[in-house]
Amino acid sequence: GANELIVPVTVNVAPSPFPVIAQVEVDDRATGDGDRRAEPGETVDLFIHLLNDGSAFYASPTGTLSASTSGVTIVQNTAVWPGISSGEQQVHPTGFRVTMPTVVGDVAFTLTMRHATRGPWPLNFAVSVAQRHTLSGYVRDAQSNEGLGGLVVEYWGTSSGRVVTESNGFYRLDGLDNGTYRVRALGVAHEKSAAATRTIAGGNLSANFSLRRPEVTLDATQLVFAAQSGQDQDLELLLGNSSSN
Repeated sequence: GANELIVPVTVNVAPSPFPVIAQVEVDDRATGDGDRRAEPGETVDLFIHLLNDGSAFYASPTGTLSASTSGVTIVQNTAVWPGISSGEQQVHPTGFRVTMPTVVGDVAFTLTMRHATRGPWPLNFAVSVAQRHTLSGYVRDAQSNEGLGGLVVEYWGTSSGRVVTESNGFYRLDGLDNGTYRVRALGVAHEKSAAATRTIAGGNLSANFSLRRPEVTLDATQLVFAAQSGQDQDLELLLGNSSSN
């Protein structure tokens, strides 16, 4: 219209990095029960995977961790990431060491990232703190009592999953909530076990399994006949399995 004035404007956008939290990893193997989940009062290491969602290389990313939830103690609050190219992810080699509060619930954190000429960027995230439990035991050969490694132990009920036994037959199911579970061991050269039922109510439990090898019998009547006659024969091998499977 008559009162409009069009003024051309040029906007120069400088390339810049832009950090985004892609994943938060909880590691309690050095300081807790090793189930990679945060529990009340447990000390854990937090490893934060950062994505550079900007258009420029992020050189020497440095972050400081703080918490707004009461009862949290941050023992190690700074970390340095390797340089992150645009569109790529990196994780810092040394974790943020944190002691969680003694009550269950979500713990709110802020990671403040810095750059030589950009930022700072406050990045918020939460870690769930819950009381979880472990179901563990051994899978052994019923005849020799030796541990059976490399076998699958599966469970279902309140939650489900599977693990593989260690070389000595030991298995461990971590991070289980209170509830009822059924668990069994799957054999390879052995029978599978019957399912054991365990109800977790505020503590860890165990379940051990002894697996038998199938007992195979052979009717050798036709083999004896062939050996005595010295003739080529089409043989029938009658196999019987006297075990339960």
